[in-house]
Amino acid sequence: MGPSHRSTADSSAIGGPGVYGGCSRDPLVKVAGDLLERLSALADETTAALALRFTEFGEVGSTLRHHARASFMANLRNILTMFRSDIDGGSLGPPPEALAIGRLIAPILPSADDLLVRIYHVGENFVWDRVLFPALVAECCTAEELVVCTAFAREQLAAYLARALDEVVGEYKRHRDVNAQDPQSRRATLVSGIVADRPVDRSVLQTIPYDWDGEHVAFICWSDEPVEHRKLQAVADLLNAGSPARRHLAIVTSGREMWGWFQRPRGSTGIDEAALLRAIRSHGLAVHVAIGEVAGGMAGFRRGHSDARRVQEIVSYSGRPAPTVTTYEGVALAALLVTDREAALEYSRRVLGPLAENGPNQRVLRETVHAFLQNGCSYARTAQHLLVHRNTVLYRVQKVERTLGYAVSERMAPLSNALLIAEWLPGDGQGHVMAGSA
Repeated sequence: MGPSHRSTADSSAIGGPGVYGGCSRDPLVKVAGDLLERLSALADETTAALALRFTEFGEVGSTLRHHARASFMANLRNILTMFRSDIDGGSLGPPPEALAIGRLIAPILPSADDLLVRIYHVGENFVWDRVLFPALVAECCTAEELVVCTAFAREQLAAYLARALDEVVGEYKRHRDVNAQDPQSRRATLVSGIVADRPVDRSVLQTIPYDWDGEHVAFICWSDEPVEHRKLQAVADLLNAGSPARRHLAIVTSGREMWGWFQRPRGSTGIDEAALLRAIRSHGLAVHVAIGEVAGGMAGFRRGHSDARRVQEIVSYSGRPAPTVTTYEGVALAALLVTDREAALEYSRRVLGPLAENGPNQRVLRETVHAFLQNGCSYARTAQHLLVHRNTVLYRVQKVERTLGYAVSERMAPLSNALLIAEWLPGDGQGHVMAGSA
C-alpha cells in the first residue's frame, strides 16, 4: 500500500480535453453528469442487487448495511465525477466511507478478504451492465463514439475499482489483525458465527460465561446516529436491572448497534417494555430496542436474534423517532404482513381505500378503528382506551363505515391486517401509506 491519496475529484486530468483515440468523450461526460443527479437511487439499486447476491449482508445487521450503502454511494460519486471531470481512475483513492467498511466488518467477519473481492467485482459488473453501458448506448450518436467511450470508460472503471479494492482490503486486514488480539473482538466474531449458524467449537464456547443451552431473550439496541459504546451498554444494564435474568451477553457490533441476549429462568415473564422505555427516557438515551421471544438452546439463541432483527427492520420502516422499545410479540403479525412491502402496501390501499391517505384526519380515523377492533367493537371500552367521549368514537366509526361502504364488524380480519400495515409503514409523501426504505 502506498501513501494516502485524495479521494475526491481534485486529481490531474488525463489525455486531453475529453479526447481519447482521436474521438470526443463528450457523451461520457454528459452521461456522468446526468447519473450524478440520480446518485441516491443508483446507490439503492446497487445495494439491493448486492444484498440479493451475497447472503452475508443478512448476517451483519442493518447498521452495517447502512454503511455499505454509504460506501456504494460514495464510490459511485467518485466514479461518475471521475468521468465528468476527466480524472485518471488509477490516481483516485477510495472514499472514507469505503475504507470504513473495511474497519467495520473486521470484528464481525474474520475471513472477508474473498468476500470483499467478490463484492467489488460483482459491483463493477452491475455498474457497467445496468448503469453506464445502457446510458452510453442511449447518448452516443455514432458507433465510433460508442466504441471509444465504452473502451475508455471500462478501462478507467477497472483502474479505479482495482485501486479502491486494494486499499479497502488493506484496511480490513489491518483492523482484523488488531482485533485478533482483542478479547471483545474475539467474542464478537464467535457470536456472529453462532448467529450465522456456522460450525462452532463447543470448547471455545466455554470461554464465555453464558449458558448456551438455557432459555434466552435476544435484543438488538441501535441508534439512528453514531453513539458512544457506553450508552449502548447502559441499555443492557437497564435490561439486566429490570429483569430476573441470571446472566446477559452483549456485543457492540458497530458505532450504532449492539446485540444482546439474556438467559431467562424457565417460566419467567417477559420484559416490561413500558418500564424499560421509561428507564431509557429517564437516562436520556436516544436508542431503539428490539426484543425477540423467549427461546431455548443454541437454535433458540439464533431464532431469538432473528426475531429481534425482524422487529428492528419494521421499526426502521416505520420511521419512529427514538427512543422506542418494541417486542416481537407486539409486531409479529405486522412483520409477516410486510415481508413483501409492495404487496402489503397494495393490500392496505385496497382494503382501506381513502382511509389509506396519510392526512391527519385519516390517521385519527385509522387509530380509532384499530382501537375499536382491539376492544371487541365496544364503544365504551374504546373511548376509555383512547381517553375520548363514547360519542366521539361512535361518530368516527360511523364516518369510517360511510367511507368504506360497509360495517366495520363485517370485515374485521382484513381491516385489522390493513390497519397494522398502515401503522408500521410511513407515508410516501404522496398522501398514501407505504413501506419505507430499509
